[in-house]
Amino acid sequence: MKTFVAGNMLVQLLFMFSMSLLWSMVNSLMIIAYFPLLNIRIPSNVLQIDNVFYQIATFDLLPMDWVLEMLKLGTTRFER
Repeated sequence: MKTFVAGNMLVQLLFMFSMSLLWSMVNSLMIIAYFPLLNIRIPSNVLQIDNVFYQIATFDLLPMDWVLEMLKLGTTRFER
C-alpha cells in the first residue's frame, strides 16, 4: 500500500510539472499570436510565422469540415 501511495504521488508530481510547462507554452504562444493586434509594423516574414503560431495557439490545426467529414457527422450539427 505504501508503494502504491508513493508511486501515485510521484506520478502526480510529474504530471503537475508537465502540465505547468504545457500551460506556460500555450500562454506564451497566445501572447505571440496576438502581437499583430498591437498595430505596430511587423515584417511580412514574421507575420507568416505568426499565422502558424496563431493556428497552434488556438488549436485550429485541422479544418473543421475535414474533421466532421472524417467523423461522418456532417455540418448541420455544428454550424457556426
